[in-house]
Amino acid sequence: MSSIKEENGIINLNTNFLRLNLTKILKEHMGETIYITKQRILVAELKAYTEEEKKEAEITIAKMLIENSNMNDEKINDEEW
Repeated sequence: MSSIKEENGIINLNTNFLRLNLTKILKEHMGETIYITKQRILVAELKAYTEEEKKEAEITIAKMLIENSNMNDEKINDEEW
């Protein structure tokens, strides 16, 4: 019996197979979201980000940090005077 079945673009995996081969599966499906369900109820969502997506996320986080630090500086300056 195969551990992998594919129907309508959905890959069904045996839980033990998923545990043993998680890294391999994430690498094969890099950039795709993997949904883990139990009895057709969503229990987890995994995604291995590509290098481009990682850089984009880092830039977004850096921008948010800069904006927040600027707002905090303004609040501190207003409070001091």
